[in-house]
Amino acid sequence: MPSPGKSPVTLLIAVGVSLLLLAGCAGEGRYEDPSAPTPVSEFFSDTDFKLLARGAAAELAEGLAGRRDAVLLFLPFRNRTADRIDMSALAGSVAAELTRMGFRVADAALREHLREEGAGKELERARLAGADVLVTGRLSSVAVRPARNRKVVYYLLTVEATDTETGITICSVERELKKALRRTPVAP
Repeated sequence: MPSPGKSPVTLLIAVGVSLLLLAGCAGEGRYEDPSAPTPVSEFFSDTDFKLLARGAAAELAEGLAGRRDAVLLFLPFRNRTADRIDMSALAGSVAAELTRMGFRVADAALREHLREEGAGKELERARLAGADVLVTGRLSSVAVRPARNRKVVYYLLTVEATDTETGITICSVERELKKALRRTPVAP
């Protein structure tokens, strides 16, 4: 017998909605090739991550070509987007690419220690830690809707390498990524 104050119709609707929700959660999963591109969407994806990191690393390597013996220290990049992005991982990915190219990169634990110390005096701390070059960066984005069924998302990754002795920026790199999305109307 239904509880007082609840009609059988209300209970039937609640059970039906619960079953629909459970059916929606059930599904299949599969592993995919991590190097395969993710379909373009308005959100920051692993493909966007890889394109920006590899491109920034290649340009940074060109800008630092005369300083291959220098020890580079990467701080986590800053996120100036509305997306949730692991900026430490983005900085780490650029650092890993440069390491593969023969550059010397300071330990990630040192990077985390400097980050925990707080903002300001990063150059001095990096120099005292033995780094010759401090690498910082920021990711920003702009989303525009030029038409009702279109959206354009633009990302800009800026990476700067600064000499820890002089405080002079040695190299500054900008990598851009632009995604155009078109919504197709749903037919009735």
